[in-house]
Amino acid sequence: FPREKASFEGHPMPGEVKALYLNNESIAQAAEYVEVADSCGINAFVVDIMDGGAIAYPSEVMKQYSPSAYESAYNTLEVYQTGIKALKNAGYYVIGRITAFNDPHLAEDHPECVIADQAGDPMQIGGMYWPSVYSRFVWQYKVELGLEAARLIGFDEIQFDYMRFPDGTWAFEEGAIDYRNENGESKAQAVQRFLMYACDRLHDAEVYVSADVFGECAEAYVTAYGQYWPAISNVVDAISAMPYPDHYGASGDWLPWEHPYETMYAFGQKAAQRQLETASPAAVRTWVQAYNAIREPYNTYGPEEVGAQIKALRDTGNTGGYLTWNGASPLGKYRALAPAFD
Repeated sequence: FPREKASFEGHPMPGEVKALYLNNESIAQAAEYVEVADSCGINAFVVDIMDGGAIAYPSEVMKQYSPSAYESAYNTLEVYQTGIKALKNAGYYVIGRITAFNDPHLAEDHPECVIADQAGDPMQIGGMYWPSVYSRFVWQYKVELGLEAARLIGFDEIQFDYMRFPDGTWAFEEGAIDYRNENGESKAQAVQRFLMYACDRLHDAEVYVSADVFGECAEAYVTAYGQYWPAISNVVDAISAMPYPDHYGASGDWLPWEHPYETMYAFGQKAAQRQLETASPAAVRTWVQAYNAIREPYNTYGPEEVGAQIKALRDTGNTGGYLTWNGASPLGKYRALAPAFD
């Protein structure tokens, strides 16, 4: 189903988005992050609205759909609005990140929407509870949250993360999980249809839409958790994979995280091939590893390593840009990495 990509007069999407990630605690220091961005090639920011159980500000939509999320907000609305305004006034394209189907607060408030065991009790998988991608109530909540954030805060784009079913469910016996699949859909259909719904509503409000996927999504098959590259890229304005080198398995003595260019290049080749299979492809805007490796020998990721990932993306024709992933959003680290972004 070819889907026309959005283009809004007055706030165009940059041809190559080069973004720093800010968690919900960092927005109060927006001016300092702007100083870093002004010193190099950065032209955008990804800012958390909701990161699992970490809530950035008290939203009226949350108050309606998930009161426990509303009550746990880290910032006041005023502090959050001021931070985003500082980014916007400095001329940056700003993306609001929402975790779609990882949400412990919604699981607490509406367990009937959560993937469950056969007794109907919410099931913890991988240490978290999972609102079902099949649930239209969850669809409505997350899209309403995005619409409110765009209107109230001023985001140019809404990015949906955790656009998937849980992985690792092979560990459970066949039939032990109730996915709340009331419409007889496949997992890939549910993921794509949510994004169609989100794009229809957010595009009407002149808001761009992007989706995060695993690096594995660039393979030529439908993943077990419902991500299929052509079905997602076909719908959204930008697709953002997470091919972090230290998330790939070692091959003997060859450690992917010690070879950031080669690892990202291999991903980029696969992503480019998937784009050719997509009727109306999105921009490929990829998350790059901007943190030190979490596996032995715990090598440092400085400008050379981060720059190598960016170069590999460009060398494979994936020129929609990059997003820096470092969950701590550390100012010092970002300052040190600035040469990679020039």
